[in-house]
Amino acid sequence: MAKDGLYGMSAGFAPDALTQAHNLFWFSRDGRDWELRSVHTRPEENRGDEVDLFQTSPGAITVLHRDRRHKTAWRYRSGDAGRTWSKAEDIGDQVEILQRPFITRLTPKTLLLSGRDRKRRLVMVYVSRDWEFRPGRSAEINLRLKVAACSAPGGCLLRVADGAHEEVFTFFPDRIFTNRSRRMHKIDLASGFVGLVIRVPGHNFRVWASGDFTVRSGERMLIDGQGLFTAPAYQGRHTIDFGSGSSAGTGDAHWKWLRYRIRVE
Repeated sequence: MAKDGLYGMSAGFAPDALTQAHNLFWFSRDGRDWELRSVHTRPEENRGDEVDLFQTSPGAITVLHRDRRHKTAWRYRSGDAGRTWSKAEDIGDQVEILQRPFITRLTPKTLLLSGRDRKRRLVMVYVSRDWEFRPGRSAEINLRLKVAACSAPGGCLLRVADGAHEEVFTFFPDRIFTNRSRRMHKIDLASGFVGLVIRVPGHNFRVWASGDFTVRSGERMLIDGQGLFTAPAYQGRHTIDFGSGSSAGTGDAHWKWLRYRIRVE
């Protein structure tokens, strides 16, 4: 429901119920009469079926699709109340294959996304906040975790992106690896919880062994990424996310906490 009326999405299928799924976007002022506002996906795309739509601000709508080929999840955006749509964004690296997606607003700046992970066969919950990290600002992330297993880069990760650049930190039981800049540091993350601080000012990043945001004298810098926060952000994404973000890799870790703060340089 929006201030100007109601939005809705319908799914259509070919007679075999398997091919040519597509979506239509509808609008109603009072819930009695509905008008077709746009053809959201076309039959030849075969992308309809499980879908959720959410108004993020007046006239701005986000739509999530579960891929019918069971490979990923898709996101679309509209800035004109559903009349036109962006190209599909592949967000499988963030939420994998999410069935029956559902978005709820918790606070003005916090969204909750839930759904069934098709691979794990578990209900998953994701939190999205206004990250506020943009070029010209610096980010500080403090985390504490213990890693039991990680099979490949991205199996247990922290991803940081400011809309222009990004880095992905993979945590293995015996090391930290940066996926984009290809840096590595040996450290025991399996025996007990380890506190880390990751600082990302400008085009640089640094990883410290520290229990909180304050890096004290004697605490070790594990990775010096001076001038290495330069890899392009995929599709201009603007995010911090953590957990497992690889279709090829898996991970088993206990995250005790993760917190961050943003500073204007």
